[in-house]
Amino acid sequence: VKETLLQMREVAVDWMNPDKQKDDYVVKTKDQEKKANEYPTRSAAPTVIQIELLRRIALFVYSPKSSGMQGGLFSDKDLKTDWIPEWKNFHNRSYFFRYLLQFGETVKEISDLSDLWYREFFLEMTKCVQFPIGMSMPWMMLDFLLTTPSMKENLLFPLDIYNDAASKALTVLKQQFIYDEIEAECNLSFDQLIFHLAEDVFRYFKTLASSVLINKQYESFFHAVKQALAKRKVI
Repeated sequence: VKETLLQMREVAVDWMNPDKQKDDYVVKTKDQEKKANEYPTRSAAPTVIQIELLRRIALFVYSPKSSGMQGGLFSDKDLKTDWIPEWKNFHNRSYFFRYLLQFGETVKEISDLSDLWYREFFLEMTKCVQFPIGMSMPWMMLDFLLTTPSMKENLLFPLDIYNDAASKALTVLKQQFIYDEIEAECNLSFDQLIFHLAEDVFRYFKTLASSVLINKQYESFFHAVKQALAKRKVI
């Protein structure tokens, strides 16, 4: 396993002073064990190939299927049992290093909701030219939020799907006609949203005005009955 560990050093270690550092494991002293290692700031990040090669070598070292971890009657395993969790932890955590190196692209990819609009596969299955707005995912989400009073503050969030879909149409697919289709559907959805909101606002103020004109005696009786029914349900 010594040769394998040295290969890992060659692949991933920054050699500030190669002549002295190359054999530091041979001449290790007690002062070196107590002294904290100082790592200078890198001017360039490691490449994805370096990270993948390092992970492959690490997996080769601690994997139960590797020859060094088989052991035998007269030979010990390359790693002690207490060391294996550390190697596994490094291997698992290093899986995400490539996404950290491309942080901007990673955030852009995971926040892209355009696939919620692109559904050509289902168009082909249903033999339709175009889905009606009632079958559009953004509008279905808008319709759900409109009928859920506790979530109405999130009404504008589904409209971001149209933004992502339009951006993908222009920058990735480079298709103007798809962009025009997205724009038309977005305008229609927004018109429908304004229509439903106007109905809700009118209904609210109509109810408020009616409550002002209602007979106070009847109103107090109504609330008393309502509270009695609520207590009965609790019991």
